[in-house]
This record gives sequence, C-alpha cells and structure tokens, in this order.
Amino acid sequence: MPETTPKPSVFAIFLTFLKLGATGFGGPVALISLIDQECRLRLKWISAAQFNEAVLFCKLLPGPLAYQVALWVGKDLRGFWGGIAACLGFLIPGFSLILVLAIFYQSLHDWALFEGVLQGVRGAALIVILISLWKLAEPYKHKAVAWVGAGLGGLWMYAFPRWEPASILLGGLVSVAWRQRRRSLGLLSVEPFSLALLGTLLWVHFKAGAFVYGTGVAVLPFLQHEVVDLRHWLTPEQFLDGIAFGQVTPGPLTIASAFIGYYAAGFWGAVVATAGMYLPGMLLVLGVVPLIHSRLRGKQWLLDFQEGAMPIVVGGIAGAWVFLLPAAVPRASAGVLTAFLGVVAWRFPKLPAWGMMILGGVLGAVIFTWLKW
Repeated sequence: MPETTPKPSVFAIFLTFLKLGATGFGGPVALISLIDQECRLRLKWISAAQFNEAVLFCKLLPGPLAYQVALWVGKDLRGFWGGIAACLGFLIPGFSLILVLAIFYQSLHDWALFEGVLQGVRGAALIVILISLWKLAEPYKHKAVAWVGAGLGGLWMYAFPRWEPASILLGGLVSVAWRQRRRSLGLLSVEPFSLALLGTLLWVHFKAGAFVYGTGVAVLPFLQHEVVDLRHWLTPEQFLDGIAFGQVTPGPLTIASAFIGYYAAGFWGAVVATAGMYLPGMLLVLGVVPLIHSRLRGKQWLLDFQEGAMPIVVGGIAGAWVFLLPAAVPRASAGVLTAFLGVVAWRFPKLPAWGMMILGGVLGAVIFTWLKW
C-alpha cells in the first residue's frame, strides 16, 4: 500500500490548514504535531521522510517554526500556490480572533471585571513565557559555553535591545567559526502620514520575523523594545495583553502582531504588521530554499550556527521577561497570583498555554475585582 495518496488541490490544502489554524493551540511543538497527524497520518499527503525533512530545515531557518512547516508542506504538495494556500489558511483564524479582541479591547476596559481578568492573564502570560524559555534552554543546560552565550545575550538585550538581531547573528557566526576550527584541528487608499506609519510597521515586523528562531517567544525582546520603548505604540501592559491574546487564540503566538498593528494604525495596521511578520518565512521557504535545498542538505555549519544562535535567543528572552515583570506584577497581590500560577505550571506541566490564560483570568477576576486585593 503506498505511503502517500494523490496530491490534493490548492483549495483542499487551504481548507485543511484553515481547520488546523482554527484548532491549533499550545505552541510550535503542539502545532507541528497537529500538522503531522492531519497531513501525514490521516490524509497521507506526505511521507514521514518528507515531513521530517520539513521540520529539520525549518528549525534551521529564521521565522516562526510551525508556520514555516505549514508553508513547507503546502509547497511540497502544490508548489508556490500550495504554500500560499497553507499560509493563509493557517493564519486567518488567529488573525480574525486577534482583530476582534483588539477592536473591543479598549471598550472592555471600562468594565471593572475585565480589568481584573486582564491583570490575571498578564501574570499567566509571564509564566507561559518563562516555561517557553526553559524549554528553549533545556537542550543546552549541560553546555557551559551556551550558558555564557545566554548570559551575554541577556546583558546585550538589557543594554542594547535594539540590536538583539545582530547579537543572534554574531552568536551563530562565532559558533560556526569556532566549531569548524575545532574540527580542522580534530490595500485601500490611506492618508500620506498613514502610509509612512504602515511602512514603519511593515519594516519593524519584517525584522522581527526574520530573527525568530524556534518559537514565537524569541521575538519578544526585539518587539517589546521597538513597539513599547522606542515608538510608544503600546504601553507595557498593552503589549503583555497582546501576547496573552496571542497565547489564548489558535495558531502561532506571533499572530499577536495583528494586535500591535491595530493599535498603531487600525485595521490596515493589523494587516501590514501581520504581513511583515510572516513575509520573511514566506520568502525563504517559497523563494530561497527551493533554489539551494539540495546544496544545504546535510551541511554541518547550519547546525553549528544554530548551536551558537539559540543560547543568545534564550538570553534575550530572559532580558525581555525582566522588562515585562513590572507590567505583570504592579503590586504584591499580583505577585502572589503570578507565583501561584508558576507553581501550578510546575505541578501540571501538561496544562496548555490557553488553559493557563483562562485560569489566570478567572483568578484575576476573583482577586482583583470581587475581593479588591
């Protein structure tokens, strides 16, 4: 019996990834598992070898991991338009929900209960980021050089947050040189001012999307500096709320870029920011990689680059976590709730991110709105 079935139509790819985008929660690993179960095991569109190669190559590329795997699978099935169909289907559900939340976000602030819910969700978001940080760091926990890299990455993020992408690139290149040396020895019309703002939004999110390695959380240091500290599009509290919305909606965390874009420039800001975030991955998977795929297969220097880049990413996320702490814990009662959520996450490691957000929201409503602590 053949391992794969005949290739589906572009529309069938779109519908399948629309379903995956609407039901996928839990971060990149869970999303990739969902793609594997649907496209390989149930529909038998691709073989195990094809899927494993997609995951391996996408891990080595900058960009949100699960989104790029979806792009790759779509490309393997029906070329360029298959990749576009998978991309759009995968992102539309999360984008739509984030947009609705952004539209009603400000009016809901007038409701006292919602403010308590948000305070609880911010604490939960902080814990989810910490969990993601630990998972990213786990493969490197016994490597002293990686700890040094993470420490330097955290200090660099604290002192020069705008240059975090440069530190990731530098860490990867140093790792390549060092390891190879060791081996050798052994749109609608808008106002003109809005066009300038949309251009800035596109550029900021394009840069962010080009330096996400492994998980959407890796983009937080750069985005937090750009949209909160440098351009003041959002307050720290609003930024953390956007991240929380990204966690509680289906699809990749980086769909939170739609929330940022909406608050900077309305509906078209949401569209442009989202496009900027995912454009680098699209250009790589659909444009660059097919040209050099065969030459890259099995190259050790790509793995060496990742070994040096990932600890810098971990350090940068730790630095961003420290920056976001005051927004999530403005008073002692919020600190107690956040610590409690941390204990819950430790005792129940299989609790999904969206479950943590709901728990934080419910407890926040009880503690901050009803009990008024």
